[in-house]
Amino acid sequence: MSFFGSLQNTVKGLISWRHVLFFGLPGVLGTWLGALAGLAVDPRWQLLVFALLMTVAAYMMWRARLPDLGAPVVIRPAKVMAEGLLVGAITGFVGVGGGFLIVPALVLLGGLSLPIGIATSLVIIALKSVVGFAQYYFPMVEAGYEFDLKVIATMIIAGVLGSVVGSWLGTKLPKQKMQKGFALFLVVMAAVVIYQSVL
Repeated sequence: MSFFGSLQNTVKGLISWRHVLFFGLPGVLGTWLGALAGLAVDPRWQLLVFALLMTVAAYMMWRARLPDLGAPVVIRPAKVMAEGLLVGAITGFVGVGGGFLIVPALVLLGGLSLPIGIATSLVIIALKSVVGFAQYYFPMVEAGYEFDLKVIATMIIAGVLGSVVGSWLGTKLPKQKMQKGFALFLVVMAAVVIYQSVL
């Protein structure tokens, strides 16, 4: 899904490739290390950490003042690399692509506008998801688990269609509404995850 969205955004020129380099590549290493740790932890704890992080990200996005599209971006490579490594480790640990953390990190810490941050995050998510999936897949297959390819294919198809609709909506909505909507979405998802993990 992220790869398909990245192709669209590449054509539109919305991706900050410098952030992909300085944030995304260290994030891949972090994802590998985080996924290694995640294999040793009860999945319920992973879900709770996931939900708490979404709540924190929602709070930060709700209150933040976002940079405008086209505003100059100053990159401090060491700082951005450290942030990418940390976010990668966290998202690898909880077993998700990590857009809920990558977007706020790129926008609030990396200085990108929300549309550029979202577009750039999709490239980073695609890279990290390959590494994270491989880290979980091979040990689980060896342990006798099976992956439902029909469910995976259905999710990919639905996600690709959703990314087309989301991309169109992103050009129509004001950035303030996108920002608040993203924060509210994170809160709702966090509540659902907490409910499911507790039960």
